[in-house]
Amino acid sequence: MTTEQRSRITGPGLPDLAVDGLLALLVGAVVMVSSGRLETFAPFPDVLLLCSVAALLVRRMWPRMVLALVTAAAAAYAGIGYPTLAIIAAPSLAMYAVAQRVSWLRALAAGGLSFLVVLPPFLLRSVHQRGLQVWGAVPIVGTALLLPTVLAVAIRMRRASVARAGAEAVRGRVEDERLQIAREVHDAIGHALAVIYMQAGVALHVSERRPEQAKQALEAVNQVSAEALVELDTTFGVFREEFGADRVDLSFDRLDGLLAAVRRVGLDVEFAVAGARRSLPAEVELAAYRIIQESLTNVLHHAGPVRATVEVRYEPAELVLSIANDEPDGSADAGEVAGPDGKGATGGSVSGNGGHGIAGMRERAAALGGTLAAGPRAAGGFQVMARLPLVKICA
Repeated sequence: MTTEQRSRITGPGLPDLAVDGLLALLVGAVVMVSSGRLETFAPFPDVLLLCSVAALLVRRMWPRMVLALVTAAAAAYAGIGYPTLAIIAAPSLAMYAVAQRVSWLRALAAGGLSFLVVLPPFLLRSVHQRGLQVWGAVPIVGTALLLPTVLAVAIRMRRASVARAGAEAVRGRVEDERLQIAREVHDAIGHALAVIYMQAGVALHVSERRPEQAKQALEAVNQVSAEALVELDTTFGVFREEFGADRVDLSFDRLDGLLAAVRRVGLDVEFAVAGARRSLPAEVELAAYRIIQESLTNVLHHAGPVRATVEVRYEPAELVLSIANDEPDGSADAGEVAGPDGKGATGGSVSGNGGHGIAGMRERAAALGGTLAAGPRAAGGFQVMARLPLVKICA
């Protein structure tokens, strides 16, 4: 449905009708004054002027029909002996309405046709006068019909550009929200699945020889599953309440629980804090918690139950995180860390190349204006180093 068709169905609003009414009355009054006919009555020119004024009231609903009507009326008005240039205001207003609803090529064509219809009567009625007055009508009539066309097309292009920019901004926000949700779900579920995978492997391996150990492994699976469900429900609850908020309540107060969970599955984690511990922006605490969680998940998934260190260093302008793990020595009983498929969970340092973990951590750090580096250590193993500025949130 075109803009003109929608206008016909809905009709102009009250403010538009008021503006069109004032403009129509103004055009009628100016034409009457400029033609010197305030105190005289001439049926035919007055009917032409009245038709033009009335047509301008519906120029938004039927712009092309109104343009044809007022153009013919202006030509006739000048042709019968009233060559006042003020009558061109009616086709000019109608031309603006047309140019708002058709392509710029059609608008120029309509303006050119209107120009060719209106100009000859002015030239014919003024041929007995001096050349300046005769040819002076050409630029005036041309400008009166071209200017509204150019103005309307420029406004349409501006509005289209703003609409495109708005649509692109919306698409960008939607994509950011999708990535944010994907990161939250990945971090909330990935850690739990890594722990469940290893504990299920332990239970499966020792179920017959050591049922008590199998029971402990299954209890750990049950606890981790419950915690993951709570965290997942919290994550989606935040998005339901305030779509786009990255404010899941995962602060450093929950680090002890995270470290205890990975220790239960055999990961020897040493935790250290350097610098004066202080309150941090919620966004920084969330990013730091997720980076530590994802790094330890990668250690479990790629290196197995090895020794790992987590260091949180408070600096004046940033929070520095270091998560490192030793190289697996291969001395562990493979059966103790076997997965449900019978394959070992060990296999090297945490490279993270097989998934989106490291990329997600980098995105989290970059969103705060920070950096994250991950790679093998010279002494063996793997290290993740993140720097999260504390002033980006307030910038």
